[in-house]
Amino acid sequence: MTSYPPPPKAAGDTGYPPPPSNGYDGYSNLSMDHTEDPLGKALIDDADQKLKKRVRIFKFLARSLTFILSIAITGNLAKVLGKYLATKGVLIGGRNAWAKDTKLWPTIMLLVIAVISAFINSIIMLAYCWRSVKHANRASMISTLFTSVIFVVHIVIWIVTAALYKYGKDTHGVSNDLWGWTCSSKAFKIQPQFQKVVDFDQYCSIQTNSFRLSVAQAVAEIFGLIVWFFVLRRISSKRKIKRIESEHIPVQNMSGQNF
Repeated sequence: MTSYPPPPKAAGDTGYPPPPSNGYDGYSNLSMDHTEDPLGKALIDDADQKLKKRVRIFKFLARSLTFILSIAITGNLAKVLGKYLATKGVLIGGRNAWAKDTKLWPTIMLLVIAVISAFINSIIMLAYCWRSVKHANRASMISTLFTSVIFVVHIVIWIVTAALYKYGKDTHGVSNDLWGWTCSSKAFKIQPQFQKVVDFDQYCSIQTNSFRLSVAQAVAEIFGLIVWFFVLRRISSKRKIKRIESEHIPVQNMSGQNF
């Protein structure tokens, strides 16, 4: 039987079967398809979106709470101060219904702080209701800068205000402030005489509740500080995503092809 030599190999023929036409180049186990998100960017982005929703909800709840408390305090103290101004000139038996040399600064101080907070929070609430969350967040940032620069200072303002309002009541045993006077035994003694002028027990309760609301306002600001903790977490998450994106650079093999 006659043997024939093998046919000559074409140039470039390695003797191995050609690679499949599906694009497999023999290096697939080394290649890295960045479209598959090997660094988990999609998971981080998903967590960021969930955190974003939580932050929005917490912000809305915190601003709603502080808005309601500010309105309540403003209404109560405006009613008390208005009653005083309307009745201080009413004389019965040679005197009016209020203490001699009435001290107004505790009431005015708390009222002014409450009015400022109510005004700022009303802007934020309107932004949430009639505009976008972006406008609300911008208003929230303005409120933070205008009211206290940072939440910690805002908390201190309300704690100090509540403490001073409490201190102004019956200072050194003298009940000449509006709150202390309406709750004093001296006011109780002249109540029958001024029954048609002012109800001291009612205005004592109003101002006591105003003090409690001011304490609640400070607690609400602390809640707002907790919300900012979530904001900082989201900022950290977004930075991590940007860092991953910046490091997401295709690697090249020796032939210049991207893995």
